[in-house]
Amino acid sequence: GAGEHCYYQGRIRGQPRSFAALSSCQGLRGVFSDGRATYLIEPQAGAEHGQVSGGTATGLPEHPKAALWVCLCPGDSHGDTGTQEGSGAPAGCRCRLSRGFPLQVRRAQHTVHSETKYIELAVVNDHQLFLQLRKSVVLTSNFAKSVVNLADMIYKEQLNTRIVLVAMETWAAEDRIRMGQDSLETLNEFVKYRREGLAEHSDTVHLFSGRTFQSSRSGTAFVGGICSPARAGGVNELGLCPGQYEPRGVSCREAVNECDIPETCTGDSSQCPPNLHKLDGYFCENEQGRCYGGRCKTRDRQCNALWGRSSAERFCYEKLNVEGTERGNCGREGLGWLQCNKQDVLCGFLLCANISGSPRLGELSGEIATTTFYHQNRYVDCRGGHVQLVDGSDLSYVEDGTPCGPGMLCLDRKCLPASAFNFSSCPGSWDGKICFDHGVCSNEGKCICRAEWTGKDCSVYDPIPEPKPTGETERYKGPSGTNIIIGSIAGAVLVAAIVLGGTGWGFK
Repeated sequence: GAGEHCYYQGRIRGQPRSFAALSSCQGLRGVFSDGRATYLIEPQAGAEHGQVSGGTATGLPEHPKAALWVCLCPGDSHGDTGTQEGSGAPAGCRCRLSRGFPLQVRRAQHTVHSETKYIELAVVNDHQLFLQLRKSVVLTSNFAKSVVNLADMIYKEQLNTRIVLVAMETWAAEDRIRMGQDSLETLNEFVKYRREGLAEHSDTVHLFSGRTFQSSRSGTAFVGGICSPARAGGVNELGLCPGQYEPRGVSCREAVNECDIPETCTGDSSQCPPNLHKLDGYFCENEQGRCYGGRCKTRDRQCNALWGRSSAERFCYEKLNVEGTERGNCGREGLGWLQCNKQDVLCGFLLCANISGSPRLGELSGEIATTTFYHQNRYVDCRGGHVQLVDGSDLSYVEDGTPCGPGMLCLDRKCLPASAFNFSSCPGSWDGKICFDHGVCSNEGKCICRAEWTGKDCSVYDPIPEPKPTGETERYKGPSGTNIIIGSIAGAVLVAAIVLGGTGWGFK
């Protein structure tokens, strides 16, 4: 949002040829290079809600295949830019290779060229880009700012020039110009809009579009147009994708555990659907556990994750957690310990069998409390330790959502009936059936249907059509998450065509 300080530039420590341009606004996004390979980072699903999230790093193609070509064609006063395979130029056109990747630090002499220069840039995001970014003005603005941040880093390193974002506009309701399939026609419409509809002063204005134009290039601009208020504009296509949509039903994200939901392609988008998990309350692990927060909760699983061992027997919980001592309790009370009510003992202090040493997670406070009982002609081992993470989170107690009896679950160290959790339900669910038995209920309370079923309640049979022979039809080429950013890089470097195109790659 406005005023957020979450855009960064820098280098990898000890790597003088490295660079990084990153944004931590609503997820981690950006580009970095160690001097040998260039990588991009995209936010994970769910990061749009404000939390900073780790992302996926994807290697970008090596130079020169990802190089930027700037071309001037006879009879045209505009320049085209795009990522090209090899150096093939359009017939009769004069093209130059931009040295945007890999970045190299220029050590210029102390001349007028060494003086830092500034380009005031205004950005307009079209309606299609807004739709691609979940119809969120904030996400769209942050995405555009991350592109400008990258362009600024490239210009700072290569040309001692800073790109200053002075204004931004997002067409959330509809496009305010006629958007054709020809990028040059769109450019002409856009510069007209700039003259008549934009009040903010800037050196140049760029349209960031989610459309795919009928061109092999990712952007169009007037060469040297920055010197003319009537021509200082450009159109950047931030959605080129060299691939095709996968058919409906093709797996794009496997389930990571029993409580996760595998995602499949929809057939009309290159984006894998959002990463969802099963609704809280689903049975798991042969009905010994319950799904809660996307994970199967049992005491055995928690002991194994923390200590690499199984849970202690129920007898341990019944004997120790009613004591209200360090070795068995339901939490702290001042400087002492709370006794568990008899019905809550399975939700108190986590007791495991035969544990020793250090926990797999967090730090052990004090020592492991070990108690051995002679019960039913055998010895029963009961052990527990107080473990905390650096943020203060306490891992020493049975987790919320863990079963503590038939139809009962733990919550805040209390054993409560499942009805107290107010688990929501999905359409088409009754008498133990969920989504008409043709799907699973997600944590959003929506049915995720199996491949051949559709509808809000998965009641509509919709078989997947047989694939057509190769070459019979060409599926729409649409934007993928990775290629949106790769396209953004080309769009960001496009400013070079405007500033430098008519001046011999230097400043007057």
